[in-house]
Amino acid sequence: MEPREPPGMRAFVRMTASKIIRYNKQVYQIRVSGTSVRRNLFEAEHGVCQLCRLDAHALFQSVKAIPKKERRTFLETSQYKDLPPVNLNRMILEPKEGMFWEADHIQAVAEGGGECGMDNFRTLCIPCHRRVTADLLSKLKKKRKRLQVLDIPDISTFFHPQNT
Repeated sequence: MEPREPPGMRAFVRMTASKIIRYNKQVYQIRVSGTSVRRNLFEAEHGVCQLCRLDAHALFQSVKAIPKKERRTFLETSQYKDLPPVNLNRMILEPKEGMFWEADHIQAVAEGGGECGMDNFRTLCIPCHRRVTADLLSKLKKKRKRLQVLDIPDISTFFHPQNT
């Protein structure tokens, strides 16, 4: 006698396959879509900077809610006061959430952190993100200089060889 399939097994397999497909689609979207990353990051961290703990989402909502005439004064009392005038002016005229917080790669793309999952992202307010990026650029510049001293060519010379 042939073993019988348990009742509901096919429905279970279909449901499980559907969940796997949905999960894989979500993982793919995170790896290729900045919008998907921001949406998932907001669900997890609610727009709160993971370095200074500023609630950048609440700041965005406050700026958006007050009259344009009062926005500059309001922003000049915040961490955002040191941003370049062009950025501040955009925040005053037409505030968008992306002007207040960004998804930051914990392990920088330049150091192998590209096409990663959500575990390599964190919410940073714009001032913190600018500092982290400046620190990274300084670190990469020092690394390049160190390699030049050791006479190790930059990999970009492989793609753009000098005419000698």
